[in-house]
Amino acid sequence: MQRAELGIRPMRYGLRFVVPAVITSLMNLFLSSNSDLTDVQPLHDNTGLGAGDRAYLQSTSVSCGDAAMLGDKGVTVRSTGCP
Repeated sequence: MQRAELGIRPMRYGLRFVVPAVITSLMNLFLSSNSDLTDVQPLHDNTGLGAGDRAYLQSTSVSCGDAAMLGDKGVTVRSTGCP
């Protein structure tokens, strides 16, 4: 099955955490500009998110360690202030 170009953009809604769900066809996850976002563990636990996917976490409160944890799964992560 070919993956569709799909993205989620819940910008500026005071998102504090990502609700656990299995996301299988997502390629771009835009969570930028959600300064209240801290918890991305559900994304790490999501078996449908991995190599070839991108997570945009700029201007969030996600720690560099948590952003790196997603990177370890193969997700390309863009975040502010992290290497």
